[in-house]
Amino acid sequence: EPMLCFKDSIVPISKQVKALASSYNVPFCNMITTNGVLFKKEYISTIKDISLNNFQITLDGNQKIHNKTRFSSAYPDSFSTIIKNITMLVSEIDDIEMTLRINCTEENVDTITDIIPIFSKDVRKRISIFPQLVWQEISKEEKIISSISKACREFLNSGYVVTQLDK
Repeated sequence: EPMLCFKDSIVPISKQVKALASSYNVPFCNMITTNGVLFKKEYISTIKDISLNNFQITLDGNQKIHNKTRFSSAYPDSFSTIIKNITMLVSEIDDIEMTLRINCTEENVDTITDIIPIFSKDVRKRISIFPQLVWQEISKEEKIISSISKACREFLNSGYVVTQLDK
């Protein structure tokens, strides 16, 4: 989890690379793939300072299945923490690129649309939904793909941006 080393690694490396890019007049892009649990409001100004505006955050289905799949005694309801953090990031960072990767399995695929109403309509339009079949389920791809396609249409019709499914 990269946010475990936010202050000690991500921030100093980002500042150094951003300065180097600037000195050579090269565009600087900063992105992170994270479980989304460890963001804090106090990090926002630093996140902006290091131009960290591209995020991929993962969920594993609806709240019940996600919390069962990704149980942590420190965050027994990590689903709610992630939702709160996505909302905070999208609300605070004007030029954000937020991708919500939903890890899809046979067990959770029929629950992923439960996520739709959780975000306000203002937040939804700033989130790209990226359903991803987990590698352990690749043998069940044909069975799951139609459910994912149906869910994608529901997300799209509910105001989200939907990224093409990567097979």
